[in-house]
Amino acid sequence: MLTAGVDLAGRGRLDLGRREPLVRASHDAFDAVIAAPVGRASALGRATRPGAGQVGLARIEGWIAVPTLELDAPADQPIVF
Repeated sequence: MLTAGVDLAGRGRLDLGRREPLVRASHDAFDAVIAAPVGRASALGRATRPGAGQVGLARIEGWIAVPTLELDAPADQPIVF
């Protein structure tokens, strides 16, 4: 399974609490954990967007937003789900 080798706690910034077994057992739950902060970064304008020459194709094919914020930056609080 994909999550078997993944350190979900990282540097103490991700606390899944009682949901950790579900996230480790379900690809759908794991996808949601990954997609939620990416969606938030996109909503805040902190993710890649298609350039002028890519907009047409992105409307047809879709666009994968990649966060542009520094993931190793110190955090005041852990991310809690």
